[in-house]
Parts: sequence; C-alpha cells; structure tokens
Amino acid sequence: MDRFVAQRKTIRQSRRDLLSRLSAACARNASGSELSSLLGEWDALGARASDVTRAQLAAARKLLTADETVRLALNAKQRIDRVLKMVALIGRFHPVD
Repeated sequence: MDRFVAQRKTIRQSRRDLLSRLSAACARNASGSELSSLLGEWDALGARASDVTRAQLAAARKLLTADETVRLALNAKQRIDRVLKMVALIGRFHPVD
C-alpha cells in the first residue's frame, strides 16, 4: 500500500505544478493551443489517479480474498476437530474390537 501512497503524492505534486503553469499561462494570455495542451495534461493526471485507485482497490480485494481464505481454512479446521472429538467419544463408548 505504500507504493500507492507514493504514487498519490507524486500525482498531487504534479497537479500543483500544473496548476501553477496554468495560472502563469492565463496571466500572460497564452495561446489556446498552449492552454489546451495544459488541460490535456490535467486530464492525463486525472486518468493516472483513477488507474492508481483501481490498482489499489484490486490489491485490497486480493488481501480481502486472502483473509477470507484464512477464515474458511480455520472454520474447516474447527469442523474437523469437532468431528474427531465426536469420533473419539463414540470410540470410547463403542469400542471396536
């Protein structure tokens, strides 16, 4: 998850830098093509942030799946232990010769 935190920090910093560039371009009455290019960069950063979010959600799902697997394994072990105890009790009262 630290990887995602680092990526988000990078994206935030890139957005700050891009906002500064956009502000400077507007202050000097930049051409429409320059502003369009900067806005394209903004959209690309948004898409990158969405990709990071999707990847983070996928990683969280994998962790959740691993937790569920452990939980199911523990439940299965508990059921097996109960069956073995019942078999042992039955064996005590009904010994097999």
